[in-house]
Amino acid sequence: MNASEASYDLVLTDARICDPATGIDHIGDLAVSGDRIAAVGTGLASQARQAIKLDGKVVTAGWIDLHVQGGTGAYTIPAFKHFIADRALTDIRCFPSINSAGTLRGGLSGPIIHTPEVVDVDLLVAEAKAHPLLVRGFGEIHAESGSFSRWGFGVVRRAREASERTGLPLYFHTGELFEVDEARRPEPRSLLPQILAIARAGDVLGHVYSAMPDGVLGKDQTPSPALIDAAANGLLLDIGFGINFSYETARRMIAAGVWPRIISSDVHGLFSVMHDNSALDYSLPGAFARLIALGMPFAEALAAVTINPARVLDEEAEIGTLAVGSRADVTVLEERIEDWPMRDGQAEVLRVERRWIPRLVLRAGQPVVPTLRLVRDVIAPDA
Repeated sequence: MNASEASYDLVLTDARICDPATGIDHIGDLAVSGDRIAAVGTGLASQARQAIKLDGKVVTAGWIDLHVQGGTGAYTIPAFKHFIADRALTDIRCFPSINSAGTLRGGLSGPIIHTPEVVDVDLLVAEAKAHPLLVRGFGEIHAESGSFSRWGFGVVRRAREASERTGLPLYFHTGELFEVDEARRPEPRSLLPQILAIARAGDVLGHVYSAMPDGVLGKDQTPSPALIDAAANGLLLDIGFGINFSYETARRMIAAGVWPRIISSDVHGLFSVMHDNSALDYSLPGAFARLIALGMPFAEALAAVTINPARVLDEEAEIGTLAVGSRADVTVLEERIEDWPMRDGQAEVLRVERRWIPRLVLRAGQPVVPTLRLVRDVIAPDA
């Protein structure tokens, strides 16, 4: 075909196209024109300038990892935009910390940089309004034993104020993180009711399958009725996999019918040194595979990495979907069916039968081949 006669710039052909947002799950083609999804159907490859045959690989909307470790606050949002977001190939948004400096080195100096004195709600609100496409919420809001033992939930309430003034959601961190003032250590199960009293529909509760005693479930055998009610009324539960994810906690929550609405990775390097990811043994595709192995239906898990986080960002018409006219952010996955070991944060090994490896990404219509450098838990060393 003459390039001038082509209807589409690119067609992904012979693929399993899966999109919970539109209800699509069938073998076919996906066509792209410019940076937009132009068509979903069959027989589209003959009308394209370029066609990529996928041999049955899975095509989904571009995956959205709602929780990766960053470190921006009101003081550093402009620098974050200039040096990180504007230069990235991926689409980066942020949930700035309520403390003005941001979560430096994972917040290890919590008592120093997370005090109420390092909160400037007026500045945070002003920066959020100045950068509306970048700032899509506030978090992580540390609702855990270390921060509570020093200043209660005063900082959390300041975050609520910023949320109410901007209409943006909060992302709550749960599970002990900062060093605890032992003289004022809270009873582990006392924190969740206070979090739920502050949280609103549309907020996100993170690390919901954490092993930490002051986490969402802790040592309880069943989740509280208040948590179940809050989730039913719009509080969004996120895996936030990280270093404290627990299969044992997950099984107790799942037995009570409590599944996440969002699957995110909480991927980060070592907090004690800079730019060291050598210990990283989990990823977003890995968290996805683990949840499916635990019994989460494929379509629900896929929604939890596409359309559901897109709704948190208030971008569901643009990303997280393969709807015609939406931006052509696409993930192409190779499904592997074989016995594969996957650890949780407590060193328990789960043998999974299915996992998915990202082999191609479209970012605004442009093909990108993933390096796979940070998805070690789903690939063999020579993959």
